[in-house]
Amino acid sequence: MSLTILISNIIPEPLIKELRTRFPTVTFTQLPENDTLTPPINAEIFLRCATPKKQQEILIQNTPDLRWVHTCSAGFDYLPMELLTRHAITVTRSAQTNNIPIAEFTLATILAYAKRLTSLRQAQQQNHWQRRDDLQEINGATVSIIGAGSIGQELAKRCHALGMRVLATNRHPTPLPNFTKVLATTDLPILLKEADYLVIACPLTPETRGLISTNELSQMKASAYLINIARGPIIDENALIQALKTNTIAGAALDVFNQEPLPEDHPFWHLPNVTLTPHISYVSPHNMQRMVQEFSANLQRYIKQQPLQNTFKNTRLGY
Repeated sequence: MSLTILISNIIPEPLIKELRTRFPTVTFTQLPENDTLTPPINAEIFLRCATPKKQQEILIQNTPDLRWVHTCSAGFDYLPMELLTRHAITVTRSAQTNNIPIAEFTLATILAYAKRLTSLRQAQQQNHWQRRDDLQEINGATVSIIGAGSIGQELAKRCHALGMRVLATNRHPTPLPNFTKVLATTDLPILLKEADYLVIACPLTPETRGLISTNELSQMKASAYLINIARGPIIDENALIQALKTNTIAGAALDVFNQEPLPEDHPFWHLPNVTLTPHISYVSPHNMQRMVQEFSANLQRYIKQQPLQNTFKNTRLGY
């Protein structure tokens, strides 16, 4: 079986060499820095990492034999899914690539809140010996995770190990290891009410866009923290700003936003109870290696004409 695979330009050469060694009969062609090639492009598979939607659209329209696109991202929202669906191109995602660093990042955020590390750091910068009597334990606290998928499960494993009570919502609410309870998506009010830490770990879909707004924030404890490591538009930013200004919730840690980079004049920059990070919760030196392993396993299936894993299944649901 003769195959040509296009590879995004950010994938390191040692990993491309690894792919060539593992699949000696496959031709791997790396895209140039501008992500464009002279059409028509001869390729059946596209391994996409960080290529913008516009460039993807050009590539798809100029690659007549394209049959499969794999994205390095955990979700499908960075792809031109309407165009891919129209061309009957199979799409898969990296379901296991980013889970560990995101889970660790989220746990670090929870611990930072519980132990007041930000304010203690600020006191240090002011040469202020500031003793505090409001440090908390996460043992026995409740973390509510919106989305019990692969990221949510990695986080649950860590939180459970530290004695936390772990709740989650999932479209298919079946019992899962390390979760105290997995509830239906319609039971979101229960998660909101009981959360000491509310973590958004679901994909951005038509159903989840604007999922957390004024009504949902009003159901949370005044002492609760919201952590978003998924996608910015899942939260109504104006509603969150108002909730933070009025202390409806204690604070928010946001790694993702409606607009990225976050504009310099955005109100989030100046709210004292917000922690901002520039969409880096997934960053790890091991991500690319894990992605290549996932892709390689699927490529073996493709060559053997077996069903691929982690495919885009439902246009209406968005995943």
